[in-house]
Amino acid sequence: GEYIEQLIPDDDEGYYAPILAEAPQTPLQCPPSPRNAVEEFLQNERKYVTRLGEYIEQLIPVMYQPNLPQSLRFQKNNIFANIEAIHAMHRDVLLPRLELCNGCPGHIADLVTELIENDDLYCYVLYAMNKHRSERICDANAEFFQTIFQDLSKFLVEPIQRLPRYKLLLIEIYKGTLRAADTSSIQREAAALCKAESALSDLIELVDAAVSLSDILPDPDVASGSSAGPQTLTYHEDVPLALVLRPDATKKSAPKNPINLLYQGNLKKFMELPVYDHDERRKYTSKIFIFEKLLLYTEKKSKLEYRGHYFDSELNYRTESRHKVLLFSKHPGTQDLQVMASDPARLKYLTDCVHIMREKHVYYQAVEFIAHKEHERRHSIASQLMLEELQQEEQVDEEEAEWDVEAHLTALVSCQQQFCHVLQTNMDFYLPRETRDKPGVASFVEVFSKMLQLHINQILPDIAQATTPLEMCKVFQAYLQGDVLSSIYFEYLREFKRAIS
Repeated sequence: GEYIEQLIPDDDEGYYAPILAEAPQTPLQCPPSPRNAVEEFLQNERKYVTRLGEYIEQLIPVMYQPNLPQSLRFQKNNIFANIEAIHAMHRDVLLPRLELCNGCPGHIADLVTELIENDDLYCYVLYAMNKHRSERICDANAEFFQTIFQDLSKFLVEPIQRLPRYKLLLIEIYKGTLRAADTSSIQREAAALCKAESALSDLIELVDAAVSLSDILPDPDVASGSSAGPQTLTYHEDVPLALVLRPDATKKSAPKNPINLLYQGNLKKFMELPVYDHDERRKYTSKIFIFEKLLLYTEKKSKLEYRGHYFDSELNYRTESRHKVLLFSKHPGTQDLQVMASDPARLKYLTDCVHIMREKHVYYQAVEFIAHKEHERRHSIASQLMLEELQQEEQVDEEEAEWDVEAHLTALVSCQQQFCHVLQTNMDFYLPRETRDKPGVASFVEVFSKMLQLHINQILPDIAQATTPLEMCKVFQAYLQGDVLSSIYFEYLREFKRAIS
């Protein structure tokens, strides 16, 4: 985007590398030119990770000092946003796996595409949304920061510069690949590089839009220095990051409640189109931001100004012609916004986004309804069982009542056996072997199988060996305190989310 291109420094440090799901088994033999470009990228990535880590180690502890100025209390997240999470991703995942690519252009291009499609780089969109607010807080406290860190602005802008630099690197690798003497793999690699560059360009535009979106987000109250922060927090704690939009109370029909943009799903797309706002009774150029659960429209001036929004539960539209679409809230006549475009394809894209938002809203409503009914059903069954158990206890003489330890231990083992059987049966029924190699399914099946084998080969034998309640408790305690069970279930949840998205 225009804003981001202005930020690219003259030096060539700092690129982003994609996360590699699996190390390439047979890496391609790269020609000298692209190999040099990739090696330069790898070296710069190492420097970037080191430099970012040093900045964090120097700056973050300052935010917890008892003598910190009142205007900076509890402001770590409002200044640095998710910079620590970005650094951790590069240090622990991205850089180590990039090194396993062995400098192959085709693999790197595929990884860039995969990374973007899986929203792994969305962290930069979140960071960009907070940019202007961070700058305003730092400018208001410039004198303090000058005494501890003179390059603060350079540090804060560095994540914004990464993606454009990455795009330039892909272009250099592409040029080097075309000049290579070995033409056997050029066509596939060139196509992969073009696809990655296109996806990256779209992401850069989204980051640029997120930077402009931060214009309409007000500073948090505690940033003004009028308050030392929430009374329930101590100096070593933080206010959670919140990107809260406070709609203009003078709007006639737009909802007035504050909106935390972090709760509206990912920012998926933005469009710049002329609109006629029926509430404003005038036409203006609007930047429209489409989240998963929210459509937000603004007026483009020297900086963005908020005009209105629709939640997924209320957004509707009517196609008036090939070049006009009317957006409204629930029924025509309520918060009408006429969107115009000379290219009908742009309006088609807009209405497709509205369709997706509405369908997902209906789906999530159905899921919540089913979950609520299931909770009621289980609560009813549990209450009935408890009542029956109490009635039985009343009929049993206290002297004859005896807790059968062996029976309860056997029941636990039987439950685990039944659980393993259900997992295996469900996988065989819903994921027959002929479907398990399909894209998006293979990785899910792999994690599901690992989870199943954990229960069959480890957990089941361990609980079967317990002969006393104490031994059984120790088995459960070992799994709950260890990393094996939690890591496989977190991996399963991540793959499950990708499989249904």
